[in-house]
Order: sequence, then structure tokens, then C-alpha cells
Amino acid sequence: MYLPLFWLGVFFLISGAYSVRTVDKVASKPQQSITIPCSYDNNYKQNRMYLCKGNAWLSCNIIAHDGEEKENVEVTHHPTQNIFTVTMRNVQPTDAGSYWCAVAIGGIWTADEKAHFHLSVTEDPDLSVERSVVSGDVGGNMSVQCRYSNTYSSKKKSWCSFKDPKCSSVGGSVAPAGTKSQIRDDGAGTLSVEMMGVKETDTGWYWCEVGDLQIPVYLNITQHAAITIPTTTTCNYSGCVKESATPTFDEGTEGTDHLPKGALIGVSVTFGLLLLLTIIGVLAWREQNKQKEDYLNITPQDHRQNEHSASSEVEYNSVVFKKRNSERRLHQSHCPAVEDDHTIYSSVVNI
Repeated sequence: MYLPLFWLGVFFLISGAYSVRTVDKVASKPQQSITIPCSYDNNYKQNRMYLCKGNAWLSCNIIAHDGEEKENVEVTHHPTQNIFTVTMRNVQPTDAGSYWCAVAIGGIWTADEKAHFHLSVTEDPDLSVERSVVSGDVGGNMSVQCRYSNTYSSKKKSWCSFKDPKCSSVGGSVAPAGTKSQIRDDGAGTLSVEMMGVKETDTGWYWCEVGDLQIPVYLNITQHAAITIPTTTTCNYSGCVKESATPTFDEGTEGTDHLPKGALIGVSVTFGLLLLLTIIGVLAWREQNKQKEDYLNITPQDHRQNEHSASSEVEYNSVVFKKRNSERRLHQSHCPAVEDDHTIYSSVVNI
């Protein structure tokens, strides 16, 4: 009874051993991120991908599936490249250990496809890369710099691609994907890879390999901006002459795109402020001129009318005080006669 179980376990261990492919040993500094690519056979595009942690496949713990949102682990499926990537963020020493890239098959008698890799977390990794993502244009050259420790100075060094199982070693002149390249080892801890005349199809995942260590690198190769030079043909009795116009660039590839995004925002804000200040200045100038015109349009006749209006509001009234006859007679009997010239007149002016 134990013998069939033994062979069943062997079947599960070796089944699909070469259907999923990844690196063997990688290293990262603490509190950094690292991305591990895992390739699979073309017939698994519709299957579920996941990451499992544990020394033994049969007892490992599933950490994340593709499409799930985890705090520090993400599994992303790229079906057009037959690759899914495992990104681990803010790695800690406790994250070190054995992992499995796996493709879910779902059959009772068919094991899931998987590939094993080991992660080390240390302050001074024995192998690292200057940039894990390198971008370039079609037809240009691309450079990758991998750093290794003195412990690995005498180890074999290679440049490999996930698209091709073959690797190119130091001194080789052909890259795994067929693009011409040069791989140099300065003997002081730097492995340099120079790929020349790259094509858009060279986009994808590669890795530097030193001894039993690997470090993944992603090359992003895009089409360079195309330049269009319109020509006009002028013909006369002596022949035809072609004239070239000013070169123009394809929309979205040149022009302002070569400026940094921050510079574009700064220019836009500055222009907006200048336009606002100009509008405010014009409005203030027009208001001041309007007030001057209103003042100058007042004629002398208007001044006279204003004066007349002011003077017409003043009223003059005369009041004459005369004594009654009875009072005059009384005074005459007691007082000397008063001459009429001493009559008092007063004027009251109402304003």
C-alpha cells in the first residue's frame, strides 16, 4: 500500500517540472521591492496563477493569486507574454525562504505546474542590478549593469532571456534572443551587458547570472518618434524641383513631450497668471479713462446751470416792523416825538 503512495508522491513532484520556469536564487535588500518573473507554456493562458511559500511543494502555503490585492505581495498575469510576475514590496528578513510560482490545473490526478525559487534578504546582496527596468528605442543600444560581490568574482557569468533557454556567457557576441550584444566582466564587481540594434520584439524579461545567483531585468523597447518631412514639387519649362518643408513630428511623440512634466505645468501656470494680470490691468485702465471722460464732458453751460440752481434755492424776504397808532399815541403822550427816519427795517433771508 505504501509503494503506490510513494510513486504517487513522486508523480506529483516531477509532474510539470518544466512547464513553469523562473530564476533559482535571488536576493534583495530589506525594505525594498523585488519582482520575480515566471513563464509558462502557451496552453495555460486561461489558468489561474498563484504564489506559494514553503520548502516542500506539498506543504507550502498559498500567499496570493493573480488578481488579488495584497498589502505587500502582488501576482500579475501577462498573457500576451506567457508570463506572470510576483512582486514583493517592503521585503523583510522574515520574507526570506523558498517560494513556488504555480499554475492551477484543477484536476484530481494532475498536479499544478510549478517552479521553485529561493529569496535571500540581506543588507549587502551578492548580486544586484543598477536598474531593474531599462527603456530604449528600436534600433538603438541598451546597457545593463549588474554588480556582484568578491565572493563571486571567479564564478561563471551569463546573460539570459526568458524567451530563449540559451544563455550568452562573458565574451559572447550574440544575445539569447538573437540580438547582437557584448558581455564584459571588469573583474572588479561589474558585469556589463551591451545590446546593439535592439528590436521591439526584444522587449521582455532577462536576467544576469553569476554562479548560482540570478537577478531579473526588464527591457522596455519602444518605437522611436518618426519624422515626417513634407515635400512640394515645382515645375516650369526648365524642369521640376522638389522643396522640403519644415520637419514635423508625429503627434504625441515629439513637441512638448520632450519637456519634463513639471516644466510644462510651470509654464502653464505662469502663462495663466500673466493672462489674468493683463485682463485686470486692461479693466482698470478702461475704468480710469471712463471717469476722466465723464469729468471732461461737463460743459461751461452745465456749470452755469449748476450755479443758477444753487442760487435759485436762496429766498430773500423783507419784513418791516411798524408801530400801531394806539401805541404811537401812547408814546406821544409820554415821550417826545420820534421822527419817521428812525423806523427800523430788518431783512430775513431763508436759505
